[in-house]
Amino acid sequence: MASDYEDSELVFATSKGTPLDAQNIINRHFKPLLKRAELPSIRWHDLRHTCFTILLARGMHPKYLQHLAGDASV
Repeated sequence: MASDYEDSELVFATSKGTPLDAQNIINRHFKPLLKRAELPSIRWHDLRHTCFTILLARGMHPKYLQHLAGDASV
């Protein structure tokens, strides 16, 4: 039996090997997880800001975080 798996050399892929749909992950997994944990509804992008805020609070240099984030300015 031939497999319909398409090897696109992705780290995370669907069961067919195609790219994951970000909105599908947010709606089917992320939002229900927040609800189950009784956390407020936040945007997926808010996690990025939270991560950099925590790193900054832990003493990471702002210029390094700028580079890490790929931002043009601090």
